[in-house]
Amino acid sequence: MDTLCTVKRVAPGTLVAVAVLSLMVFPSLAGAENGWIAGTIKAGSSDGPALASATVSVSNTSFSTTTDTDGKYNISVPAGNYTIKATATNYADKTSGTLVVAANQTTAYDTYLDKLRGSFSGQVTDKDDMTAVAGATLTVEGTSYSATTDLTGRYTVDSIEVGSYKVILTSPSPYPEYNFTVTIKASQNIVKDYKVVARTTFFFTVRDKSGAAIMGATVNVGNNYSTSTDVDGVASLDVLPAAYIIKIQSDGYKTVIMDHTIKKGELKAYPITLSKTVTTGGGAGFPVLPVAGAAVAVVVLALVAVMFLRKKKAPATGPQAGMPGGAEASVEPAVPGAPKTQAQKMKEWADFERMYGRPHPEAPGWVSAGAAAANAPKPKCPKDGIMVTFEPFSGKYFCSKCDERYDAEQVFRKEDEVLEQSRPAEAAARAPGSEEPTKLAAGEKLDLSAAQPTWALEHGQTMTGEDYIAPGAATSETAQLAAPSEGAPPSAPPMEAAPVSDDEPAAEAAPATIPEGVNPEAGPLFSMPAPIDYTDLPPPPPAKEPPKLD
Repeated sequence: MDTLCTVKRVAPGTLVAVAVLSLMVFPSLAGAENGWIAGTIKAGSSDGPALASATVSVSNTSFSTTTDTDGKYNISVPAGNYTIKATATNYADKTSGTLVVAANQTTAYDTYLDKLRGSFSGQVTDKDDMTAVAGATLTVEGTSYSATTDLTGRYTVDSIEVGSYKVILTSPSPYPEYNFTVTIKASQNIVKDYKVVARTTFFFTVRDKSGAAIMGATVNVGNNYSTSTDVDGVASLDVLPAAYIIKIQSDGYKTVIMDHTIKKGELKAYPITLSKTVTTGGGAGFPVLPVAGAAVAVVVLALVAVMFLRKKKAPATGPQAGMPGGAEASVEPAVPGAPKTQAQKMKEWADFERMYGRPHPEAPGWVSAGAAAANAPKPKCPKDGIMVTFEPFSGKYFCSKCDERYDAEQVFRKEDEVLEQSRPAEAAARAPGSEEPTKLAAGEKLDLSAAQPTWALEHGQTMTGEDYIAPGAATSETAQLAAPSEGAPPSAPPMEAAPVSDDEPAAEAAPATIPEGVNPEAGPLFSMPAPIDYTDLPPPPPAKEPPKLD
């Protein structure tokens, strides 16, 4: 069976009247009245100092406030049941129990916050030798916290409130007292190692014999420590414990040198008296070392000058055999199979140098073929003065500039003149007041047959000596080698040149046989092959004609 519901329209004034009546009968529906939560927050304990700027908040609401300088707070909340939470920097948070707040009434809640804690630890050692310092005490200023280092120099300060503290480190003698700052962080251990120094000091007071302070005196302790005295003549140096050589010196005073040993933590004071150095008549300090050095230098220079003059002195004072102006040197002919005497060697060396313009490889002063060739006279063009090239096929020297060929006498003429003028023995052999040697005329050849070789002049040797054999003189060796053995045919008599008097001219020697094809003015003869004759060669083939183009 269906039920019918009939809704009637109500006038607006009726609804307003009903709402006002409801508020009068049920006032809590219109909004409850407020109450208050108030109290004081302290630091550390209930008897601790007031904690300012702490935050007090009502849990699960947006109501909060901060404490004033006296640690007080006051929060207005609707009547009801609440819990509050107090927080502050470097302090542990704290939450209250359930607080009942009545309308128009104040609920009190006082509490304190515990400060957060941390710790610090470390090791105390000697800075110089890194040894552990046992028995050192560390005291946190303004608190009751302290610690003492063990045998290894280690310490620990536990459960100290967060913050910055001044720590006083007191070590046993000879170490001084130190102060430092440490900052403790919540729930952390701060490591602080400390290095202490046992002051080991030298103390000097430097004065002269009259008692006046010497300013600027240099004090050296060992090789690593140095300082200068002040206006009062005082100087100090902190050093490591060891044995030292101490040197105190100042300009115009004698240097004082001492040898002392200092232990760790010692303070040694030395009064030093400096004496003035020896003075001359003027009263000024006499520089002994510079004068001594100058005297040594003068002696060395004198010795060098004497040696130089001895080296420059001529080896002989008068003409000798084999030298220009002296007796003609003569050498016995070499016996077949007999060793060469010194005179024969010197004769061979001189002939070699006259012929080839360079010392013999076995002569004294010979270095190498390359060095001798580099020092040998260089053939030069008599016109242009440039180097010329020797042509074996013509036997002459060719100049590429003037396109001319010259013989050996022409290209070596300048070198021969220089060599002749550099002979010191000839100048010494001339009599005082004699005329200078005349210069050679154009085309005239220079006779160097009697000139001493360069190796003889450089080494002070001549064509004479103990091994020099005069003409006609016989030695035991040559006599034994020359004597015929039994059964041997008699040897031919030696060839002797006929004596020539000074009045009659000597006969000219027969000209030497010159091979065919060799220029007689080409200088020394060389064993060269005969020139090639091109007359018997067939004529060259005719040149090919270029191909004809269509």
